[in-house]
Amino acid sequence: MNREQTVAIIKNEQLGYYSWFDDISATSANKIVILQKNGQWIVYSTGERGEIDSMQSFGSEDDALATFIRRLRAMNKLMARCRLIAGENNKTSE
Repeated sequence: MNREQTVAIIKNEQLGYYSWFDDISATSANKIVILQKNGQWIVYSTGERGEIDSMQSFGSEDDALATFIRRLRAMNKLMARCRLIAGENNKTSE
């Protein structure tokens, strides 16, 4: 997988919650991050409080991009479920 293919997937699937080759601060919550540092590609997620979770390093950009897309899809499914649950809770509290 290359960057062009990855960007096409993000656009076609309307994926959000990511940082694309920007080193973000640990205060950015619920993101999947990909970046390149010192010849390595790094993919990590941030939790609801902005803490860095489950960082992985790769020697290959292709492997990093494939992992980034897999994790980004999972994050988007999780956030959709959270929005659904929050909406259901709002309906029952009325």
